[in-house]
Amino acid sequence: MTKARIRILSINLILLLAIGGAGFWGYTVLHPKAAVVTTQTATVTRGDVTSTVSATGKVISPSDIGLAPLVAGTLSKLYVKVGDHVTPGETLAQIDTTNLTTALTQANASLVSAHAAVAALVPTKTAAEQAQAALQLAQAQAALDLAKKNQADNTALTQSNAATYQATVDAAKKALDDATVNANLASANYQASVDAAQRTLDLANVTLSNLIWTYTQTRVVDTVGLTLSVDFCSNTLPTLTLSTKDVTAFNTNCTPLVADSNAVVSAKISLANAKSSQAASLLKDQQNLAGLTTAYNNAVVTQRNNLAKDAVTMSGYANSVQSAQNALDNLNASTNVSMQPAKQSAIDTAQAQLANAQASYDQATRNLEAATIKAPVAGD
Repeated sequence: MTKARIRILSINLILLLAIGGAGFWGYTVLHPKAAVVTTQTATVTRGDVTSTVSATGKVISPSDIGLAPLVAGTLSKLYVKVGDHVTPGETLAQIDTTNLTTALTQANASLVSAHAAVAALVPTKTAAEQAQAALQLAQAQAALDLAKKNQADNTALTQSNAATYQATVDAAKKALDDATVNANLASANYQASVDAAQRTLDLANVTLSNLIWTYTQTRVVDTVGLTLSVDFCSNTLPTLTLSTKDVTAFNTNCTPLVADSNAVVSAKISLANAKSSQAASLLKDQQNLAGLTTAYNNAVVTQRNNLAKDAVTMSGYANSVQSAQNALDNLNASTNVSMQPAKQSAIDTAQAQLANAQASYDQATRNLEAATIKAPVAGD
């Protein structure tokens, strides 16, 4: 075998080995060995699974009730504040009724005119119809009389209530004024007691200082030659063994010194007690005045709220009188019938105008009633 042939066979063998190695590597890459799976067993039990949900937004109570006025206008009075408990039908606020009252008056005038126009066109009523009309007029007059009586009765009650409210405010004001005067007088007395105690202490200090100065000038000394002191007289002297003559001599000087010193101590205690009593009494008086001030302010607020509610009540009675008067006027207008029948077209037109006037009057009445805002349900 020639060298060239041997070289060719060697090259082919090397290429074959390289191809085989590349094929094995590719197979291992494309077909990796499966990972070892580890399993774990457990006993099935019942339990709670906790899940947390996060969100942003506005929290609204499901019990909140929106309350919107049925008519537009200026809010003239507000009788409650946030957090107040209200009962169904309780008056919460009042919208100004000036324009609404004017509109009702105009609507009533139009309704009366429309009734009169129809009555002038409709043939004469029968005897039974006239009797029925007379009964309706009597009932309307009775309703008007009752409304006026209720208005008068409640006017007197409202005036009595106003006097009661004012008497409560006056009593609270007098209690506050009297307490203020008494507190000022008491404050002066407290300060006088402190000042007197301070003067007593000052005098005691001067007396003691003068005695010590006298002992210093006259060289009244203790056993070691120092100016005689309260400490020596009170603590050292009783422990010494001295002759009766010496004890008598020392006592002659110690007795006034100890007495003056005790007077200073007593005066300091009296001053401290006077200041403590002053502070406690002033605090008590301040608390009493604060309570009376709160009571007076509450009385004023209660008076204002009650007067406003009474005003709304009286406005309701006035509206009832006006409504009863309007009803009576409309009945009177409708009974003024004509003796001559009119064309049906004219009657139809007049009746249509009457229906429109009645609708306008009813709407004006509802608008005036809606100006008083009331609680639909109880709540806080």
